Amino acid sequence: MEYPKQSNMNIMFNESMNMPNITFCMAKQQAWSHLPLNNSELADEWDRRIQQTELEKLNSREKFLEEAWDYRLVLEAYEVIATLNSMERETTAQGSARSINFFSTHPKLQAKRTMITWLNEIKQRGVTFEELTQKIGSETIKYSLRRFQRTTFNESLKIKTKFRTSWISTMQFCFQPWFDRDNYFEIKDQVLSLISLLSSS
Repeated sequence: MEYPKQSNMNIMFNESMNMPNITFCMAKQQAWSHLPLNNSELADEWDRRIQQTELEKLNSREKFLEEAWDYRLVLEAYEVIATLNSMERETTAQGSARSINFFSTHPKLQAKRTMITWLNEIKQRGVTFEELTQKIGSETIKYSLRRFQRTTFNESLKIKTKFRTSWISTMQFCFQPWFDRDNYFEIKDQVLSLISLLSSS
């Protein structure tokens, strides 16, 4: 199957490791497969909807991070994060800064200047780039992720497994299990079972 919908992973590891660092990755096309895309919408209509309607509704830090987003915002912010991440990985810090400056001034790169717009939007709301990444990750996956859970041999132990976006790029969307203090249990039986279940598109 090109884009598998279910992954049931059992891992054995040595006794010195209390909790492995596990990352699940999928192609961007699979991550976007549940978003209600409208390919017939004109670019001007898209931009007007984002700037005059959707971003205006999310005019505070709390609304920006806590309320559900229109799919247009999700797709555009996803592309911004993916592009900036790729620039950071592929160039030096100085080169990345020059690229961002070039995008902001070159007359033929209107699409790339969207990046600058988004950086300004999160700055105005006091939102960090990491917080934007986590928000976009949760909005991207929420329609397709049906189950994401750590299980153990102890059936009475219910572990709340949170979702953390670890990487967004132009090719891949990656995420990890994350546990808060109350749900962090070291591996005692040397078997870790993680269930990741995605619905069919």
